[in-house]
Amino acid sequence: MRINPLKKNIPGQPEVAFRTGRIDYQFGCIDTLKRELHGTTKESEQLLAQDLAVPNESLKAKGQQPIEAPPANVANQKTSGSGGKVSN
Repeated sequence: MRINPLKKNIPGQPEVAFRTGRIDYQFGCIDTLKRELHGTTKESEQLLAQDLAVPNESLKAKGQQPIEAPPANVANQKTSGSGGKVSN
């Protein structure tokens, strides 16, 4: 039998330390994903603002329809799994 000195047995809640570690890990993952999403959002805005103009000019020169930029708030809309909107 191995004794873990970091885990304290509290009456009624013997696994509090273990569960807290999981929660801290999950919050760390969430924070990381938020930073990555923020960076992706910046890159998308740059693409729409600057890089989309060049292909659109080429398409116009060929007599084709330009690519329309989606609304900026699309990524911020909350939807449920079935495709319906969820109220904020």
